[in-house]
Amino acid sequence: MNIPITSIKDAVKSLLQLLHFSTIIPVSLFLVVLNFIVLPKWIPNSELNSKENLDYEVVVIFLFIFLCYLLYAYNHILIRFIEGYTMRSFLASFEAGFVNKYNELKIGMLSKNEKEKIVAIEKLHFEFPVQEELILPTRLGNIIAAFENYSFDKYGIDAVLLWPRMIPILEKENYLNIIAQEKGIFDFLLNLFYIVLVSGLLSISAYSYSQNVTGSVISLMITIISLPIIYYGLISSAIAWGNTIKVSFDLYRNQLWKQFRLTNDCSPEDELVIWRMLSTFIREKSASNFYTELNVMNFANFNEYYKERK
Repeated sequence: MNIPITSIKDAVKSLLQLLHFSTIIPVSLFLVVLNFIVLPKWIPNSELNSKENLDYEVVVIFLFIFLCYLLYAYNHILIRFIEGYTMRSFLASFEAGFVNKYNELKIGMLSKNEKEKIVAIEKLHFEFPVQEELILPTRLGNIIAAFENYSFDKYGIDAVLLWPRMIPILEKENYLNIIAQEKGIFDFLLNLFYIVLVSGLLSISAYSYSQNVTGSVISLMITIISLPIIYYGLISSAIAWGNTIKVSFDLYRNQLWKQFRLTNDCSPEDELVIWRMLSTFIREKSASNFYTELNVMNFANFNEYYKERK
């Protein structure tokens, strides 16, 4: 039976969407280093171009696919690690340094020098979360925390809880592709960072194993130079990705509001409290409690009522 060309195109398109460039290029780099630098030093005659190693080529193809999906599946964990969550206790001095920087910028916001004031405001907006207790021990972690907490501070929306409920709206508005594009650049640099780190360590160990001092030094220098460059690229891409997340809540939260069938008769201050109530409801409360409280609410004294409930 002949397979329609459109079906083949759809299959290829689906495969390319799953094996995104953010994983394909870093994994390809890793396999090149593994095949042409590491394995020849550890296991002789392991080159792909050897006619006697056809089985090895099959293994490499499966390894390529496996590593691509592995990077995709562990994306959240890789982000959390580079943010500083995993080794937070070991990076306490760095976290203290960012706290000091945060407090300095807070003071800088009160500066009479207009230029210093603007710089302080921009850095606080893009590079630090609103609350001091949310500060992390890495610069990248603080930038991500800044846009993760943006919606809660500005609108009372818990982004982690309500983001999955925003996705259908963003898809309908064709805005999700813009977010995915920026996130894809971030993921590419993130995966590249880890691949360069692992490839560098393997290359150094392989050259050391073969007692090639020159190769070890060159691998060490390339790794040391590449990692900071990639990291600063990560910072820039994280800011761009974060801006798309912020914009999504600025522009499309009203559609989410309507889908939850919330009232339109409220002020911005009441909206802030209702979103916080809704976030709490999704996290722990029953539906009857939330909607009962919402229906009996007198919006003129809504904030006072909410404080009493807290």
